[in-house]
Amino acid sequence: MKLEPAPIHHRLGSERLLAREYGEREMIMGERRRHDLWRRLRPVGPEDETVWDRVSTACEMVLHHVRADAVAVSVSCRGLEHTVATDTWAERLEDYQHTLGEGPVPDVLQSGLAVFAPDLLPKASRWPVFTTRAAANTVRAMFAVPLPDARSNPIGVLTLYRRTTGPLSTTELRHTAVMAGFIAKLIELDDEAPDPDAVRGRRTMVAAATELLAVRHAISRDDALVLLRAHAYVQDRPLHDIAEAVVTQGLSLDDDGHH
Repeated sequence: MKLEPAPIHHRLGSERLLAREYGEREMIMGERRRHDLWRRLRPVGPEDETVWDRVSTACEMVLHHVRADAVAVSVSCRGLEHTVATDTWAERLEDYQHTLGEGPVPDVLQSGLAVFAPDLLPKASRWPVFTTRAAANTVRAMFAVPLPDARSNPIGVLTLYRRTTGPLSTTELRHTAVMAGFIAKLIELDDEAPDPDAVRGRRTMVAAATELLAVRHAISRDDALVLLRAHAYVQDRPLHDIAEAVVTQGLSLDDDGHH
C-alpha cells in the first residue's frame, strides 16, 4: 500500500503544534530559571543588605554563566541613576558612556532595544569617541540588554564586556535575557524607601550644572551639556563628579580652568 504524504494543512498544523510546544517548553524553562534565581536571591539577608547588593550578586551569576570578562547594570528610574559592576574596569566603562552620551548603554536606554557589538571596531562611526576610549581600555565586544519594566519600557541596562571579539551563543543570549528580566523585577519590587539624597541623584546634579553653565556662559542647555561632557572627558573624571564640582564648588569650565 502506497503511503500518501499528509495534506499540507495537516503538516502545517503539526509544525505549528511543535512550535507551540517548543515555545511552551522555553517559557517553562525560563520560569524555572527565574524561580531558582528568586529563591537564591530574594530571601532576607543581612539587615544592611540593599537591593543593589542583590543586583551585584545577580551580576556575578551572569559572569559565571556567560563568557564575559565583566558585567554591569546601569539603572535609570525613580529619579535616580545607579551603577553596579563586577569590577572597577566595567564601572569605568559605564561612566565613560554616561559622560559622553554615546555607546551601547545610552542607545538601549533611548530605544529600549538590545544592542550587540561582537566587534566594537566597526562601530567607530556610530560611537567615535567611546570606541576610542573603549579600545584604550582593552574592550573588544559589548552586549547591552534592556531591563524591562511591567510595560516593557527600559528602566536600565544589563551590559556584558569582553576583551575578545565574537558573538554570544544562543544559550548565553537566552540566559542574559532571563537575567535582565529578573534584575528588573528585583529593582521594581524593592520596597525600601529611596534615600531622598539618592533620589535627587546624578541626573538632577547634571541638570543643575547644565543650567548654571548655560546662564554663566550665555549658551543653550545643549551646548552647556556638551561643555560639561567635554571637561569630564579631558579630565578623565565621571560626569557626575564634574557636575557636582560646578554646583557645589563653583568650578568654572573656562579655558584656564580656574574658579
